[in-house]
Amino acid sequence: MGSGRSHGNTRIACDVLTQQFGWHFHDLLDYQIAPYDYEHRNQADDFLPLVRQMIAQSDHWILATPIYWYSMSAQLKVFVDRLTDLMDLYPEDLAALKGKRLSVLINCSTPALPEGFLVPFFETAKYLDMEVGRHHHSQIRELTLTEEHQVKLEAFGKWVEGQQ
Repeated sequence: MGSGRSHGNTRIACDVLTQQFGWHFHDLLDYQIAPYDYEHRNQADDFLPLVRQMIAQSDHWILATPIYWYSMSAQLKVFVDRLTDLMDLYPEDLAALKGKRLSVLINCSTPALPEGFLVPFFETAKYLDMEVGRHHHSQIRELTLTEEHQVKLEAFGKWVEGQQ
């Protein structure tokens, strides 16, 4: 999860899914991840250990973000940008992404996503030879998940689990 708040609306959606399905969860605010650097001066940060842990833990990645200014959060953008390190320095880790699935969990208060919002996620998945999954758009407001949105969120989780 990439969000400016560890315990905000997006976290509620993540908690529902991790508790119901036993999934692994990582809050990017718990890690020190520097922006992408062409000279790779950032290799002592938490990115590589985290991404290697994620590769080992799961064949289906779900990137969770609120919508900030019509785009993914800055925390998640830095993480996605750093996947370039795998192409530059760690081809064995890049190869390990091939065939994994990438889905997106979004939270915002509006009923429609901004035009083109999903493009960076799914084009990144294709570029990395990952399978393009689905997206789920939650509308959690003021830390409250409605019953209607809980049902939709659980349906997304069942799809991820291959139950639908």
